[in-house]
Amino acid sequence: MVERILIVDDEETICEIISSMLVGAGYECQATTSGVEALAWLRSGAPFDLIVSDMMRPGLDGPALLERVLAEFPAIPLIFATSVYDHSIALAALRNGARGYLNKPFEPGELLFMVSRVLETHRIKAHTGPDKSEFDLWTTARSEQLRKTLLEMEGVDEEKLGHAWRQLDTYGEQHRQQVAAFAAGVGRAMNLSKEQISGLARGAFIHDVGQISAFRDLLLDSGKLLPHELAALCRGCNDAYAILKTIPGLKDVAETVYAYQECFDGTGHPRGLKGSQIPLEARIITVVHGMITANWGRGHRDYARSIASVKEEMQRRSGRQYDPEIVEAILPMSADDWEDVDAETRLMRW
Repeated sequence: MVERILIVDDEETICEIISSMLVGAGYECQATTSGVEALAWLRSGAPFDLIVSDMMRPGLDGPALLERVLAEFPAIPLIFATSVYDHSIALAALRNGARGYLNKPFEPGELLFMVSRVLETHRIKAHTGPDKSEFDLWTTARSEQLRKTLLEMEGVDEEKLGHAWRQLDTYGEQHRQQVAAFAAGVGRAMNLSKEQISGLARGAFIHDVGQISAFRDLLLDSGKLLPHELAALCRGCNDAYAILKTIPGLKDVAETVYAYQECFDGTGHPRGLKGSQIPLEARIITVVHGMITANWGRGHRDYARSIASVKEEMQRRSGRQYDPEIVEAILPMSADDWEDVDAETRLMRW
């Protein structure tokens, strides 16, 4: 049975773009520029499996529509697709019942990954009942997919390894390439050897294996992980490490991947490592990942305008989340330097 999606955005062009992406992937779509009209469609009894809504619009805006949907149609999940680029707003939306949050502009793969993930979770929940949370159900399914795919990587060459990883998670490929290129740039700024830089870039490219792309950054940035959320994230780290260290082509970067979510002051996850207990490569990826996620991800790459605020943020987190030595090595890098590093992203093949 074809799944039907209701699209709500006050820009008709955006409605058409999102609809085209989803129809091309085999979904049926109904689009409207009005929250009031969207609610009328729902109340008419027309069947919908998912709602994709913007957040800010005249009349019945996104949060208000979410509130009505939760009250009247709790079985229909809602995803926000919005240009409001604020972690606190995104976190609030997820806490208030949204099933996903995408920042415009997004790639087709990002939208399709989010939609398929939410619909898959919804189907699992419908068949297992309310005794397990949606978060737990999805992370369990994702962990099984991770385990199966990584085990199939054993013995493959570098080219096939990159292809397998892209098949596992197309959602974050551009992000991973950017993290890898930036990490290599930082490695050069720190005068690391070619061998170290190569290993650093490889670890950076698979840094988020086993993690939950749509929620990880929001949850970690909030500093308010719920117990079951923290357990799920740590389980993902542990599962990935247990598999990576058994695969010849990946065991050399297993420790890096395992530790990149640790913080320099010992408050990170999953083991609470501190200072030099954290591999240098992981400490570099932590800094690079934070820089990209907060400032230059998803098309927000105006280096000339943002470099001052980026440096200020790095200094603020130095000694806590970030290694001060790495921060000091990065501070002299100019906007032009980062532009050059970013250009490498488009040349990378993994």
